[in-house]
Amino acid sequence: MTESHDKFLRDIKKLTDMLEKSRIKSMNKKKGYEPKCKICNSAFQDEIDDMHDNFYTLTDLQEYLEDRGEKVSLMSLSRHYKKHYPIRKEYKDEKKKMEDEAVKEAIKVYPRLKKILQGTTEEFDPENSVYDENGNLKQLKFKKLPVIDKFLNKEGYCLTGYK
Repeated sequence: MTESHDKFLRDIKKLTDMLEKSRIKSMNKKKGYEPKCKICNSAFQDEIDDMHDNFYTLTDLQEYLEDRGEKVSLMSLSRHYKKHYPIRKEYKDEKKKMEDEAVKEAIKVYPRLKKILQGTTEEFDPENSVYDENGNLKQLKFKKLPVIDKFLNKEGYCLTGYK
């Protein structure tokens, strides 16, 4: 009885593991990530993806990775850019598009937001601060900025909502 009970528990564990692997695999496919792919697991994936987008050859990418201590084959790079990268790129592009649309939508209501966010924030002003003859800071000066303007400027947007 104990032996059959142990076998039953092992079988349930195997099924649970298989379901978990299947769940992870389906999640990975949606985002263009394959756990066994050297490129997907590379610490330099974002850099080489940018290089690939700028028309660097696979050989250039291979040399770039080898210079940084990662040995990959041209076949690995080719497989990654044919199978995994398009899915990942589509996912990232869609995510970026949604973020941009959210910012644009927020900017559309900018006048109302500005009325709500009339507060100001102080930011260090190096041009008007006082320095001694050696260039050492003697007195700090700050300038006041509207909270919303500081946010929009930091994100690179002008008042019309365009970058």
